[in-house]
Amino acid sequence: MQHDPTDLWNGWHNPKMTFEQARIFIDWTNAPENFKTWKQDMPETFVIRENKIFSTWEDDPNYGKYPESEITPETINGTNHYGIGTWAWAWVACETEDEANEVY
Repeated sequence: MQHDPTDLWNGWHNPKMTFEQARIFIDWTNAPENFKTWKQDMPETFVIRENKIFSTWEDDPNYGKYPESEITPETINGTNHYGIGTWAWAWVACETEDEANEVY
């Protein structure tokens, strides 16, 4: 995972994941045992097709259906990184795994 502490959205961090890290995260969000809980709090869904990552949002009653959009990778040190939830979610940089597992 790549993290630039100066890359912020409303004060929150914007990490970027390698394709494999993104795949693990997407598989977790789409797993049947996580999907229902995840969808209660997060209207964004991810899919991988033809080695590309796509995002879509639930229909909004005010704006209608959001089109699926490809998450364009950013090349950092020769490796593609993907901003999953970047500029939309509240990410926090953590020093330890215990801190990462705390509920904010």
